[in-house]
Amino acid sequence: DITLAVARSVALQAVRYPNLHIVLTRVDDEYVKLTDRIARAREVHAAAYISLHANSAPDATARGVETYASQGSRWASQSAALASALQDSVVRATGSKDRGIRSAP
Repeated sequence: DITLAVARSVALQAVRYPNLHIVLTRVDDEYVKLTDRIARAREVHAAAYISLHANSAPDATARGVETYASQGSRWASQSAALASALQDSVVRATGSKDRGIRSAP
């Protein structure tokens, strides 16, 4: 699962920044509903929440990479900035179609 690999890579790279505490909402290739992921972020009082998606479907318009950022916290602008940086990096690294930043509840 590419998104899990990307998330793990980001978490590993984040250890260089002692002020960051990364919480992955899943650690294996098991599906977790978006609402459950958001609930987990709220449970740990996340300052930023990023959800990576790599879409693929028979319809070519459904292909690409999109990143969800929470808009419902006092950290929404920082979450959006982080989502944008991650989105740009993943699109650049994979050559995938950029489906943009989306808002999560």
